[in-house]
Amino acid sequence: EAWGGGTKLIPLLGENGRISIDALESKLVSLPRGRPQVATPKVVSITQGTEAGTLYSLNQIAEISALAHEHKMKVHMDGARFSNALAALDCSPAEMTWKAGIDVLSYGATKNGGMSADGVVVFDETLLDQATFLIRRNGQLYSKMRFLSVQLLALAQNGVAERNARHANEMARRLAAGLSRVPDARLLNPVEINEVFVSLPARARERLVAAGYKIQLRAEFDNPHYRFVTAWNTSSADVDQLAGVAGGL
Repeated sequence: EAWGGGTKLIPLLGENGRISIDALESKLVSLPRGRPQVATPKVVSITQGTEAGTLYSLNQIAEISALAHEHKMKVHMDGARFSNALAALDCSPAEMTWKAGIDVLSYGATKNGGMSADGVVVFDETLLDQATFLIRRNGQLYSKMRFLSVQLLALAQNGVAERNARHANEMARRLAAGLSRVPDARLLNPVEINEVFVSLPARARERLVAAGYKIQLRAEFDNPHYRFVTAWNTSSADVDQLAGVAGGL
């Protein structure tokens, strides 16, 4: 909201980190229009893959986009883990974005091997002038941007981003399988990209801390748990060692 110049963010309910189409429709119907006391909805923003480590299917993205466009709204996709979602769905970038109704994409690189550089892809050309203005106003116009952008080209070319993401996803599934074998451990969400949300017994945490791991208990989703994230450079040995320590092996 601070960066939006007066925007109001309205969170919506959903399952496993995803916006529910029913919750979105209910909110759009209930919000008064044309009143200065109430923010007028202009954009629906979804995160792919989500903060809960889950995915929107192509049909779900299309349904949300269609509903938003019906209400004369734009659709933004937060793609901080875009490549992880792309690898998991095994589809083309076009199928997951503009073909499904996305108007603007924030393309994430820093979670997939990049450093201090992400991209903005504007599919709706009517938004280009406004997007350029907002980028400058928010202080995101870097000098010598070509030096930051070259890594985006390196990731996008020859399938590097997808290979990195596919490996990270695979390591997350391997970690989830290993942690699932720890007595009294329980996965909170489906492991669809490179994040694992798991409830671990106190003795597993004690073993991990004693071995030098720094882990922090989280209380999101109304359930104490730990969040593990695998990356492009996570090795199977790293994963197996952590799971083994947690299980007391």
